Amino acid sequence: MTLYAIKSRRDASEGRASGQQEASLDALHHKAYPRQQSTSSGVPVHVDTPRGRQCAGYVVTLDGKRLLRKTRVKETHFCRKYRSFGVELEALRQAELLGACAVRLEFDDFRKVLEAPLSAFANDGIRDSLGGFGTQVFLPIPFWHDLSNPQGTLFGGDW
Repeated sequence: MTLYAIKSRRDASEGRASGQQEASLDALHHKAYPRQQSTSSGVPVHVDTPRGRQCAGYVVTLDGKRLLRKTRVKETHFCRKYRSFGVELEALRQAELLGACAVRLEFDDFRKVLEAPLSAFANDGIRDSLGGFGTQVFLPIPFWHDLSNPQGTLFGGDW
């Protein structure tokens, strides 16, 4: 099951089939944002939240794979309720349409880089709306791979 195939209540109530769009990376980006060009940091992914339209990250190609790259601060983005990090559901859907296969979180405040496949969000993610940020999918710590740690997992330590 893919994230893009999962309909949110809003999609279903408005009669939109979220899985019907198929477009290439450039076509989707330029259709939605004709004046905004892809940058060297990737294609921006914008989402509508209760706080307005925001950039949720960039779809980039790193190490031969396409992924959604987000820069965050641990103290403000760690969800203590689920012991997880959340990503906007719409951002995951757009990233999947743009060919991403994973999400990479880069934390400026404590120099960690975490990565998780999109399939983990679809299979093990927790959908919830917390703090007025819209629907997010929270992926618990054990499903993230710590790329800044040679062992690759996130048990103990800073969490």
